[in-house]
Amino acid sequence: MAADVLQRFLTKRLFDVGADDARVKPLRDAAADVAALIKAAPQRTASMTMVAIDSRIRPNEPLVVEVMKILEGHWQSYAGAFTDDKLPTVARAIVLHALSATMGSEPIAAAVSLTARTMLPYLGDQADFDLWTDIIADADRRLGLRAEREWALPSAAKAATGEFAAPAATALAPQVVNKTWLAERLAAASGPNSEDGEASKAPANPQWPNTGEQWSHSFAPIAANAIAGAVDAVIKSLAQKVDERDGAQALRTAIADYVTAAAETLTRTAIGLERRTALLWWKESLYSPSAHQSYRGLDPAVAAALTALDASAQTGAFAPRMAEAMVRETLASIDPAISTDKRTLAACAEAIACADETLRTALNTGFSAVHRGTGRTPLASLLGDADALTPEIIGVRLGLAPDTEVTAIDLGIWLFRDLQAAAATPPPVRRKRGAKA
Repeated sequence: MAADVLQRFLTKRLFDVGADDARVKPLRDAAADVAALIKAAPQRTASMTMVAIDSRIRPNEPLVVEVMKILEGHWQSYAGAFTDDKLPTVARAIVLHALSATMGSEPIAAAVSLTARTMLPYLGDQADFDLWTDIIADADRRLGLRAEREWALPSAAKAATGEFAAPAATALAPQVVNKTWLAERLAAASGPNSEDGEASKAPANPQWPNTGEQWSHSFAPIAANAIAGAVDAVIKSLAQKVDERDGAQALRTAIADYVTAAAETLTRTAIGLERRTALLWWKESLYSPSAHQSYRGLDPAVAAALTALDASAQTGAFAPRMAEAMVRETLASIDPAISTDKRTLAACAEAIACADETLRTALNTGFSAVHRGTGRTPLASLLGDADALTPEIIGVRLGLAPDTEVTAIDLGIWLFRDLQAAAATPPPVRRKRGAKA
């Protein structure tokens, strides 16, 4: 984001730290701690997003209490700086600042965007709506690029693998022996004077056998040529071998990199094409792979929950926005009335809780993977437990009135986003003590 969240909260006067700028530092330090918490436990991202959105969040909300405890570690007297009714706003600002700081991670960005797009219409406040608009727009832009890669068509693979740049051959220029230099030193080794009678400039052998023998003057150039020829041949041979080895290795590396990149691109496009085909087949069949029966004849709320579950299993976490349209069109194909008929969340929850054993088994299995934290938690996290689908629990855990009305399509899209967010941010895998990395 162009401007940091805490500063924008202060500029909008959503809370006040007075004229002391030093009071902002503990808020930033607390936000940094919360950001570290999100990175260590990304499965909590959706719950934190829900808290950051709700301008009516209560001070006793578990996550608000947790955040204020973190702030207390940096600012023990913070309670005296804010009125009680502003403490939840301070906590929201810290959490939202932390979320914005961690959205360089695509999984976290996905969970924030998906959760915010669902909850903003219900819990959002006009005072900070533009902050969320910026966050969601930035996240969706980057996530859209990833979805395009993962859902690419074969035409994209052709464009991506059309060129191969062979590495330029770099020849090793061999060094040769300086024959003149070598001849002068061999002549000096044969006697103190050169063939012309001049004293040798190089360190010379001062001893002659008697007088200078003719052979001694012929010895130097002949020996120099022989030695230089031998040395040059060895160096040339070594240079050729180095060139051949390095050139072949570079070519092998370039070919391997090219083939790997091409294979990865083709694999991605094959997966993307398979996903598109599977979604079309699924939409036209109106058959639930998880429940092993048709959606037709099911209660609309149950059909919405199963549709979200089945669609998420096919799309994975990083799906293009058109995947939501497939969920919408699939539900609309079951019964046109689904698009307009509204029911309360409590009524939808009761229908899902009362589904037959086969359907409950499918729902429990699919939705149990969604993390359920203390306090605010995604709606999908409640569907894995029929006992949690009471009006009271829904009101407390979602922050929404149980009589909030939704269509079956709204419910299906809601649950599909929750499932995608959960798929993007699973709990980190804990290594057993003593296990090898």
